[in-house]
Amino acid sequence: MPKEFDACRKGGGKIRTIALKGGKYMHICILNGKTYKGEVKVGKGKVGEGSQVAAAMQGMMKKNMKG
Repeated sequence: MPKEFDACRKGGGKIRTIALKGGKYMHICILNGKTYKGEVKVGKGKVGEGSQVAAAMQGMMKKNMKG
């Protein structure tokens, strides 16, 4: 990871994940109103299917709405 990102994480910054095209994602760290980019990574899911977590959450929401 970049030095600035690691320093932000150690300083107590909040880590967020940004989805990118092609099944890739990137972590960012937010501290004192500034953002620090991490490395771009490739997800384990299949490209084009979207987030597996989001799909699971949608399935649970549909199940809960039915009763």
